[in-house]
Amino acid sequence: FLSDRVRSIYADFPQIALPHHLMDDDDDMQKLSEALVAAKTRVEGCSSFLKAAI
Repeated sequence: FLSDRVRSIYADFPQIALPHHLMDDDDDMQKLSEALVAAKTRVEGCSSFLKAAI
């Protein structure tokens, strides 16, 4: 149930296209990749907390 709710929230969240100029710079892509990993970790932690709270 919770994973379905999270999926529906994600589907409703605005999707932002990656600007083409970022694809040419490896340093910017590395920073973006690190930021995405950090965000994923925070989301997984929040999801675990919510599951435990329910």
